[in-house]
Amino acid sequence: MEAFFMTSAVSTQNPTLHQPRSRPCVARVLLALLMVAVAAMGCGESEEAVVEPTKPVEAPPPVKVDPIPGVVDTFARSVHGQVMAELVEEMALKELRKTVKETKAERYDPFAYRSVLRRFYLEEGSRLRFFRGAQLSEVGLGTLENLRDARHHGLNVKNYHLRRIDKALGRLMALTMEAELDGDRIELSDADRKRAEALLRAGVVSPDDPDVTTRLLDALLTDERASRTLVEARNSARKRLSKQAALVSDIEADLADAFVHYAWDMHFRNPIWFELPGFDDKLADEQEDILLDNMRDKLAERIDEVDIPSYMRTLIPKNEQYWRLLPVLARYNEIVANGGWERLKKVELKPGRRHRAARALKKRLAVEGYYPPHGKPMPDEITDLVDDDLSAAIREYQRTHLLEETGETNRWFWHEIRRSAEEVRDLVEVTVDRWRETRIGHDPHYIWINVPDYHVEVWKDGERQLRFKVVVGNTDMGCDLNRKRWVRINATPLQSGEIDQIVVNPWWSIPDRIRREEILPEVRKNPDYFSDAGLQCLKYSGDECVKVRRAPGGKNPLGRVKFLFPNIHNTFLHDTPHEKFFTFPRRFFSHGCMRLEKPLTLAEYVLKADGQWDEDRFKRILERGHEYTYKLNKPFKLHVEYFSHRVDDDGTVFFLHDVYNHDRYRRRGKKFEPRRCTPDEVAAALRGDTGEP
Repeated sequence: MEAFFMTSAVSTQNPTLHQPRSRPCVARVLLALLMVAVAAMGCGESEEAVVEPTKPVEAPPPVKVDPIPGVVDTFARSVHGQVMAELVEEMALKELRKTVKETKAERYDPFAYRSVLRRFYLEEGSRLRFFRGAQLSEVGLGTLENLRDARHHGLNVKNYHLRRIDKALGRLMALTMEAELDGDRIELSDADRKRAEALLRAGVVSPDDPDVTTRLLDALLTDERASRTLVEARNSARKRLSKQAALVSDIEADLADAFVHYAWDMHFRNPIWFELPGFDDKLADEQEDILLDNMRDKLAERIDEVDIPSYMRTLIPKNEQYWRLLPVLARYNEIVANGGWERLKKVELKPGRRHRAARALKKRLAVEGYYPPHGKPMPDEITDLVDDDLSAAIREYQRTHLLEETGETNRWFWHEIRRSAEEVRDLVEVTVDRWRETRIGHDPHYIWINVPDYHVEVWKDGERQLRFKVVVGNTDMGCDLNRKRWVRINATPLQSGEIDQIVVNPWWSIPDRIRREEILPEVRKNPDYFSDAGLQCLKYSGDECVKVRRAPGGKNPLGRVKFLFPNIHNTFLHDTPHEKFFTFPRRFFSHGCMRLEKPLTLAEYVLKADGQWDEDRFKRILERGHEYTYKLNKPFKLHVEYFSHRVDDDGTVFFLHDVYNHDRYRRRGKKFEPRRCTPDEVAAALRGDTGEP
């Protein structure tokens, strides 16, 4: 025993004393393993050993996790906010419906609650569009952002109630915080937790439903077996939320009304986007009513299908000029916000002389970027010398305002540059607004005449194909028989149509007013005037020729070719022998028709597009001198419009000529009311015609 304990003690204290005895055993084991390996490998002559594939280890079955307790926990944590939110929505919608029912349509309110909000909020299944509880939803926030951004598009945001909405939102936030601090939180009782779990397990509410907490709350509030604790807490909170609900109702109504105004301003007042049978035959007031009814119907149809903020963005025009003009408008808004510029006095500034007005003019030109001339740095000191830099700045200003480029001041220069910054800004806004009314629509291929630009352009698939000069109607005054008003009787009408005929070597049937006012006075001075001018009398009344036409040829004001399109004004595009008028920057000399600088170029382009171009045949027709009409296989779209600003590809802004003062009277707060014609003026007009070239 003593020897055993001694051995054990030694072994415990120093285990390495046993290693000499264990090494031979280890060596024998290693040797045996080596021999087995060599036998398995063989000498290269035996067959390869077949290795049995190991069986894959099967994964243990997944542990099934019961999702229901987690859903109940989530529901318990959110029940207070959910109850409060749904209660506010319910009360706000009830208040809103009451307001909508009681509101009567005002005679001059095209966006009356009766016709718009009823469709949004009184129909079955209607709901709040812009709120989730007492907070703006993502739709509400996006809508409000779009409404605030509308000022950058030159829209009158006064109709969008933004100040009132912002004030109400501030009060709503304060009331919400006050209610959270002062009111008791709604907690889910143990009994209701168990009942919620039971409803989930019974399949009354699916735990996989994305709106599971909403569905669960509705189920508990209507479940007879649930406790009354939740219902009583909800009824108790109702009194505390009345002010919040009233504010939500007001803001919701304002946002809905603002959304409809925005849709009208940005898109729905333009009939080009809609098929409206008989629209063109209606008077202006009737046309507006048709457009408003159309907007209400379209919005009511789509309000439940679209994301309102995204839909609002789709209403913004896609035209390139529209987007080029927005930074220009922002720039002039900034100039106005910074105080604008000094109104200059008309003085004569002679090159090489000094005048204090020269310094003021340089500063004025510098505000809009004309001074110093492009590529030159701003001098350290602006002097009163009328130097070359000032002359170059004046010349560039004249170029971009369609004035004669003299580099010197004159009455037309002073007329333009003495406009206030507010007026310039407002006129840019008018042009931006006109782009929301363009009749171009989705046309892929069309001719476009911009009257204040005195140019015609041809566009195809968003690319400009041609651009050259035109002469438009003059500014003479006369009596408009339709309205019995004294207006610019020869102004080129703004219209759209389809060119369906090209007439080579055209006759000119002279309108009666030109016959009376221009032809007969010449005949009284020269009895041979008819033959000298190449005129033919087709009808006499006594000794007076009452129907006149002019033969094709060099003296014919229609020139070699004219382009016809059906229209009530009897206007058209045509050549002219009076080429000198194309040298003027502002070209308003016709009786209403549009004279073309390059009519043969346009004829070739249109006939090629129509598949009828044959150069040799066209030349033979021209040389023959007889009238010949090409009837187009496919009418070519034409738009005559009025935009007083243009931004070139290099970013240069052109301030074009408001030749008929359309923009002047359209400025915010301005309205042009032409005077009534006198009886004598009406009688004179009845003897004439308004459809001259």
